[in-house]
Amino acid sequence: MIRVLFVDDEVELLDGLRNRLWRKRREWEMSFALGGQSALEVLKRQQFDIVVSDLRMPLIDGTMLLERVRRDQPTAIRILLSGETSFGVTRHLDVAQQILGKPCPIELLEDTIERAQRVRTTVSDPEIQRRVGEVAAIPAVPELVLELDNVLSNPNGSLRDAEHVITREPAFATRVLQIANSGFFGARRATTSVEEAVSLLGLESLKAVALTHELSRPYGGTDETTKKALRGLQTHSLAVARAAAQFFDETPLCRSAFAAGLLHELGALLADPAFRVPGSRAGGADRIAPDGSPGLTSGNQGLEVVGAYAVAIWGLPFALVEAVLYHREPWCATQTRFDLPAAIYVANHLVTPRFPSPSPDPRDSVDLDLEFLEKIGVARSLPIWTALVQDLEPGDRKAA
Repeated sequence: MIRVLFVDDEVELLDGLRNRLWRKRREWEMSFALGGQSALEVLKRQQFDIVVSDLRMPLIDGTMLLERVRRDQPTAIRILLSGETSFGVTRHLDVAQQILGKPCPIELLEDTIERAQRVRTTVSDPEIQRRVGEVAAIPAVPELVLELDNVLSNPNGSLRDAEHVITREPAFATRVLQIANSGFFGARRATTSVEEAVSLLGLESLKAVALTHELSRPYGGTDETTKKALRGLQTHSLAVARAAAQFFDETPLCRSAFAAGLLHELGALLADPAFRVPGSRAGGADRIAPDGSPGLTSGNQGLEVVGAYAVAIWGLPFALVEAVLYHREPWCATQTRFDLPAAIYVANHLVTPRFPSPSPDPRDSVDLDLEFLEKIGVARSLPIWTALVQDLEPGDRKAA
């Protein structure tokens, strides 16, 4: 049974939630707190799996409350309900892992909570839940932070200019996909394309996001070692993204493969000691040991699980979650077709000798599993793909 805390400063709304969610009483252990101060008292007495809070409350608002939850109960998934119509609400994504509009359809709220719990059940390791829960910001290459700032502050800057920067930086791509897929934005279908997410948000919304959100904040530390590691991971991820995109003829799959490649090392950005994230205790921690959580294969290394868990609780589509989780062991996802995990597996293997990741994995030096590639019908394409990757340059945009 999952433990869920609902917080609002209006009695009528809390009573309405209690009544409408009554049918969930055998599946959810629910608590209801009237306002932020009352919620803090409840949080002192009890641990929760999920906390759902209204944004606008007197004295202790939703942002302040969820910041306390992140500090004191980092394994709890944090969901914010907001009646704001401005994209400025996305500034709260540094404490809220998901933001839903208010009033929120009860079906959407139930679905969001149940999906979050499924993720927690699959990745049951509390250490992974804690490390992702403590994340305040995703580190980005400082030069690209400044480049995006310049584009969005330029009166003549275009959406295409912004897309050109966002599609080169995993941190930007992750947040834009998160917002485009959020209940707050009212996404009607899953968006796995960074380009589509940028288009859905539009230039003015991107400006609002960047002005109030971490897209415009420099992070990743200021020392040269950290900067070098960030640049190396960004170059590697972008090369994998552009290689994987060339493996598909169909445009939607090309764009999904590009996004998956850009995000495939997200776990390293969040948990590897090479990347220190100011304001987050998760950065600079020791590398997570191989995970043996129920529902995950014993071969999955901790960093892949960290990345997949983060992508999942941030509400990104399952196709991207699966690609991040299985990009080194795609046979765990499918044995019959060439899909995103398999594409990133091949691209990562072909790209690594030229553009190595600063967060290396021993499996990257193992030969490709030709029997698996034969089984899914792409072994004959390997020489063509190898030649394509040999011609690939970090600045090459033809695959994006």
